[in-house]
Amino acid sequence: MSLDKPLRLLARSARKIGLSISRYPPPYSHAKQLRQYLGQMQINCVLDVGGYVGNFAHELRAGGFAGRIISFEPAQETFQILSAKMRSDPLWTGLPFGLSDTSEIVTMNSYGSADFNSLLELNDGSAEAYGVDVSIAKKIQIELKRLDEILEEQIVGIENPRIFLKMDTQGHDLSVFTGAKGVIEHIVGLQSELPAVPLYHAE
Repeated sequence: MSLDKPLRLLARSARKIGLSISRYPPPYSHAKQLRQYLGQMQINCVLDVGGYVGNFAHELRAGGFAGRIISFEPAQETFQILSAKMRSDPLWTGLPFGLSDTSEIVTMNSYGSADFNSLLELNDGSAEAYGVDVSIAKKIQIELKRLDEILEEQIVGIENPRIFLKMDTQGHDLSVFTGAKGVIEHIVGLQSELPAVPLYHAE
């Protein structure tokens, strides 16, 4: 008997009690498309720029990606949380700085939960829409580096690096990509999270 038949029986039984069972990742989902793309392009290293607390890295592992993950997270408090999550995964490392088109120390706007941490200032409409209290915003110092200045030492040991560049930097993605100019031959795919409407001033 094929595996599909017992799965269909299980799905029908689950529906009777109000549950739905489907394949993971679901067809047509971002997770499914990402898994297929990484496999088809033979990606062996993912640069998780704007690593936050590791959400994207966990999505990669859940989808079956077994290669190297390098997360970049410049906010110290957030990086500590990220570091704790990386300890059980020897192929997942993190760096406590951000990426840009210049290497320098800059001021970042922090909005409490860190979801909207950015070099730009959140505009009033976005703050209201997402329930962000801008009155508790603070300025924090972070370090930025160009990717083409630090990549080679990070991918030592990876034979024929085929890199996927994921960027989620709250309005700074273009600068990250510009800073990758000198190592662009290693990057075979990228993902940039862009808002449909501007979230920040001067975006």
